Amino acid sequence: KYIEAVYFDVEQQFPGESNERERDSGYVNIELLKGDKEKNWQEIAMERLPEIIKELQDKDVPLREIAILVRRNNEGQLAADTLATYTRENPESKYKFDFISNDSLHLSGSPACRLLMAALRYMNEPSNSVNRADLAYHYHKVHHKSSDLGELFPSCDAKHSPDPTESEKRIKEITSWERRPFIELVEKLIHVLGLNRLKGEFSYIQTFQDLVLQFVSKERGDVASFIHWWQQHASKQSIKIPDDLDAIRIMTIHK
Repeated sequence: KYIEAVYFDVEQQFPGESNERERDSGYVNIELLKGDKEKNWQEIAMERLPEIIKELQDKDVPLREIAILVRRNNEGQLAADTLATYTRENPESKYKFDFISNDSLHLSGSPACRLLMAALRYMNEPSNSVNRADLAYHYHKVHHKSSDLGELFPSCDAKHSPDPTESEKRIKEITSWERRPFIELVEKLIHVLGLNRLKGEFSYIQTFQDLVLQFVSKERGDVASFIHWWQQHASKQSIKIPDDLDAIRIMTIHK
């Protein structure tokens, strides 16, 4: 009875109850998608996604107030890939599709960090053709263009170069980088690979460098040791973002 007396004048308030105009201003749209022989419902949904976001921006809805709610992590990744692809294919668009998700916050999901690690693995084992292919793949994915990696790194096999002497010279040069302090080596790779000029990757590169600094202060500061550490701990490393960041949230339903 005492509790009831304390809260006797408390009443649940609902948005829009203050006047009739606000009571009628809410809007809910439910659209059921059904696949056909050509496309399943997920493909149709991904085609609709950029258009819905553009419609919301036309109504002056800020990105930070837009959420894409999915059931599974792979669906969230599909939505993220869709927005990233649309942004890349429409560079002149007036609309923005910046987004954050649980996976996108992890360093292991950053294209720049993946390229940086591919370069370190190549430096650790330059004779490994898999490492060279991995480096080429991630370089192309980051810069969206093919490149003669001989301009950045030496070929692991003299037959890849028209001048075997020059190839051997570059091999010795690149392997000599490993004698640099590890922090200095990482900074040089960031510069050589053009990672410091990548839009949207600054926070990831900065956090990566902070981790390198922490690693060197506690462990052996060499390439092989860091690669081993990364394999064990990369999935746990993520960037921190401000709550007011203007970006679409991609979230799984259990969040």
